[in-house]
Amino acid sequence: MMSITLEDNKVILWFNHPISYSSSSAHEQVAIEKHVAENDREIDMEVGDLLGIAGNHWDGFSKGTNRRTGKVGLYPSYKVKENWRIVDFPALPPL
Repeated sequence: MMSITLEDNKVILWFNHPISYSSSSAHEQVAIEKHVAENDREIDMEVGDLLGIAGNHWDGFSKGTNRRTGKVGLYPSYKVKENWRIVDFPALPPL
């Protein structure tokens, strides 16, 4: 963790790595197109399936778990969208 003290004695803290929310909730995507596996590394998807994403392979495919079938494998990244969860956060007091 890094910090800096400003002229008015306020301290700013930051981490030198990306913030991770992995322990709070799963990163999930929703299938928007059906996909039939073309080999044993891929998984089938139906429209509306939830996919727990393990990572993007940056070759047009992502790896994850189909929550409906329980199968793990690759799927085309363009056939899914993010499953955003919007929550309200309390306002922070002014500095």
